[in-house]
Amino acid sequence: MVCALEVRRNGIFCGTATLTTMSIILGVLGCTKNETLAHSNNNSSSSIIGIISDISGVISTQEQVDRVKTFIANELSQEFDSNVTTSALNSLSTAENNLLWLNTYGSTIMTWIKQQDYRLPTGIVPDNYYVVLKPNLDVDTFQFEGRVNILINVTENTDRITLHAYDIEIDNTTIDIQSITVSAHIVVETITYDSLRQFYDFKLDQELVAGRRYRILLFYKGYHREDMSGFYRSYYEKDNERSELEPNIEWDNFQETPMPISTYLIAFVVSDFVNLSSSDGFYSTWQRADAISQAQYSIDVSPLIMKSLENFTELDYFLPKMDQVAVPDFSAGAMENWGLVTYREQYILHEEGVSTSISKQGVATIIAHEFAHKWFGNSCQSYLVEVYMAQRRVETTWRMEDQFVVRQVHTSLSSDSLESAHALSSDVGSPSSVSSIFSTITYNKGASVIRMMEHFMTHETFRKGLSSYLSTHGNRTAEPDDLFASLDSQYLQDFPNRPVSVKTVMDTWTL
Repeated sequence: MVCALEVRRNGIFCGTATLTTMSIILGVLGCTKNETLAHSNNNSSSSIIGIISDISGVISTQEQVDRVKTFIANELSQEFDSNVTTSALNSLSTAENNLLWLNTYGSTIMTWIKQQDYRLPTGIVPDNYYVVLKPNLDVDTFQFEGRVNILINVTENTDRITLHAYDIEIDNTTIDIQSITVSAHIVVETITYDSLRQFYDFKLDQELVAGRRYRILLFYKGYHREDMSGFYRSYYEKDNERSELEPNIEWDNFQETPMPISTYLIAFVVSDFVNLSSSDGFYSTWQRADAISQAQYSIDVSPLIMKSLENFTELDYFLPKMDQVAVPDFSAGAMENWGLVTYREQYILHEEGVSTSISKQGVATIIAHEFAHKWFGNSCQSYLVEVYMAQRRVETTWRMEDQFVVRQVHTSLSSDSLESAHALSSDVGSPSSVSSIFSTITYNKGASVIRMMEHFMTHETFRKGLSSYLSTHGNRTAEPDDLFASLDSQYLQDFPNRPVSVKTVMDTWTL
């Protein structure tokens, strides 16, 4: 069996292909003339030119261009007339033009992109958001209305206020800025919007004074999108018909969060879902009415996982409830929003006797992952820490330690061998650079390195060091060195003659 490499516009993959495709690609990759000719049956000139065009779309270096040119000159020219080779070379010119443009302008563009600061200015610190949202489920508009009241603390004198805003229409006539410390109204002189960085910038008629508090009020509207982004709308089949909510919706008020919270951890769901709850009402899983029988396993395992994490960290979960929602249309696998974890249906629902055992394991694993974020990632912003095996103490017969080596360590070794591999500790400065590190390196290698660290420190020393780290850095941002310092302090306390510091070891794996 010949496994051909077939080129598509999004890259190269292994799979079956036409004989023409085999002929072209095997030749480009350096096979001999005989091997190429062995697959030359039924070649058509139009197919060959199309394949060369596809190749041109994914070429990224001059060396690749030269190899394709050599193939055209040495192989195609012997099998086809000059019209075919000329057309193939013309198709290849696309890649050459792209490379010329990249060499001319690429460095300038990359320099400009790197100079863009996507982070908000630090001279203003938000203290409190009061948000009101009114969805409109009228099928003709699908528009929602909102208003926000933001309480801010000023740490540096400034005559500008910059907010992040995306895909909403702010009513500039409603913007109202008041000083709370000293009663005064602040006039907005000009408003600008930077679409690249999603900055909404107010130029004021006077400086905001460091040490004083101010209130910002504004109204806005947006649209319920269909691309699973923002406050989006979604449907599911109910009695062989598309589900639709009635437009009459009751108002609901939510408690203020008990501590500072990153805005990306806020979530809300407007639905006709039903819930299955634990006996004490603390845990609830929400889903389509006809899927309620599939929620029992999540209700059974969730309290066990939570208790395991509380025992491991020596810190209690800090919210008054835990809701989990099975969303029919959801772009991520799951999301660790505070008190309202959202999942794709397949990652939270399980039908005993119908679903597979690997599906059941997947449900427990993802619940453990999202619950672990309540300590690592929500309470303390450090990319490196996940309690990678919470369910090994819950589902004790699954041999999770053994599975970990194959599923995490081996896959991370494979990804880490690629030219595209990145360091575990990476600077990110834009939304695209953040997205690029959601990878096997981050998840699997990160977990593997943590497991290694636990082994050389011993489990109990590692656990106590993590508990200390969370106590010290909870509810604030942290860096890897903060984690290493807490772990090393515990390591030194338990092993005064330790041969090397935690940071010395871990820097060789993360930088």
